Amino acid sequence: MFKRTKVCMGVLAALGGALVLTSMPAAAQDAERIEITGSRIKRVDAEGALPVTTISREQLESSGATTVAEFMRSVSFASAGNFRPQSGSSAQSYAGIDLRGLGDGRTLVLLDGQRVPVAPMLGEGGDLNAIPMAMIERVEILTDGASAVYGSDAIAGVVNFITRKDFQGVEVMVGYSNPVNDGGEKREMSAAIGMQGENGRLMAGFGNTKRGMVYTRQRPWGQELGVSSYGNNYRTVDANGTPIGPTTAWTALPGGCTAENFWLTDSGSCSYNYNAVAADEAETENTSLFLRGEYQFSPDWTAFVNGSVSRVESFGRPD
Repeated sequence: MFKRTKVCMGVLAALGGALVLTSMPAAAQDAERIEITGSRIKRVDAEGALPVTTISREQLESSGATTVAEFMRSVSFASAGNFRPQSGSSAQSYAGIDLRGLGDGRTLVLLDGQRVPVAPMLGEGGDLNAIPMAMIERVEILTDGASAVYGSDAIAGVVNFITRKDFQGVEVMVGYSNPVNDGGEKREMSAAIGMQGENGRLMAGFGNTKRGMVYTRQRPWGQELGVSSYGNNYRTVDANGTPIGPTTAWTALPGGCTAENFWLTDSGSCSYNYNAVAADEAETENTSLFLRGEYQFSPDWTAFVNGSVSRVESFGRPD
């Protein structure tokens, strides 16, 4: 025979409450998808998330730019340091991005979190001419150095271009611009085609840009003579090695200063006006094609493939 005491009743009440609590079903929660672009897993306690600036598709469209390189030149983080096609430079067909003015080789360019190959002939970074504008969903810009994660080519920061994944149909963008001053006429076209199936999707992007040359002389800052005195069209001594004279430091060689765009300075030297033929913007035609395919084998396994090809023709001098 058992006698119920106050202690016994308290224990029974506690156990009963516990049984009731364990029998209640847990509320279902949807897991949030988090995409990690760069990580080396091992972290220190003081490390936190780095600030990322995101530019949406709507902002890309409202900018009026029809090429990736043109848009990135308008971004405040990099507008002063972008490498653009220019007469006399080593990159008449290359368009790179330079954050913080440390060089395009110190700004890492990613496409869907994967490294963009370095331009094959010119520049030290990824060529933005190879990415059609119509393929871009958003742009993520990390302005802090990320060399600990990516290496020395990310000292200045990282620019990650995210392509459109769920796009279906056909989209075409056409642009034309003609500056008030002579030169620089531009025709641009970008197109995207997307289709989806039950477990896969396919998307293709195409871009073509043709821009006329902008000579330095066609802009207000190029109206003055550009002085270049390189070459052997003048001398400082005569045939005997004697200085030309006490007041004249140079003298032009006979017939050495008669060609077009050559001129005599007040000191007697023969100089060349390079502003007459130099170009601030080289004449270029860029054609690019980008393909992306994706297939989902299971909720946890997805395979994808990216492919791109581009052709750029550049001309930086007159005929």
